[in-house]
Amino acid sequence: KCKTVKIDFNDLTVQHDETLEDLPSLEELADALPESTPRYVVLSYVVNHADGRVSYPLVMMQYTPAMARPDHKMLYAGTRIDVGRALGSNGKVLELFDSEELTDEWVLAELGLKL
Repeated sequence: KCKTVKIDFNDLTVQHDETLEDLPSLEELADALPESTPRYVVLSYVVNHADGRVSYPLVMMQYTPAMARPDHKMLYAGTRIDVGRALGSNGKVLELFDSEELTDEWVLAELGLKL
């Protein structure tokens, strides 16, 4: 399950953007991200460990595409920590600049997990 959250630039409020249920892959999430507007992404990620355990870390990403306006990039960067806390992130916010890079390997590497 995944939720995207955006900042409304008119009144500077954080708003729910979209909920994506039953994502078959991160590539589908990458396809749903806008090409020129930043988003926060909160993802319940499934990690299958080598010893058979399964964990479900809550992963928060700040998606800031290269084509985004500079003032939008700054606004997202400046609010990342506060939005992360409000959304239940445990501290680490992954920074994604190109949706094409959003793969399982990238998420696991950013989380510092080797399976």
